[in-house]
Amino acid sequence: QYFDTLVISSEEGACKPDAEIFQRACQRLAVQPNECVLIDDFTHNLAGARALGWTAIHYTPRLDLATALRQIGVIC
Repeated sequence: QYFDTLVISSEEGACKPDAEIFQRACQRLAVQPNECVLIDDFTHNLAGARALGWTAIHYTPRLDLATALRQIGVIC
């Protein structure tokens, strides 16, 4: 109920940072890569998303996620 769709790597046969997993997510949601945000704790996954035009946020335990999302205009 909290998500519009799930793209689960074990079901897709592709995983981050492979471009295919990000492309499938865009297709399922009918959005462009520049409309997407990946929040991940692994920098190599962030690089894969950014290479396709996604915005990427490096998650760390000290990150104020609400502030980070505000900074990119996702939430007010």
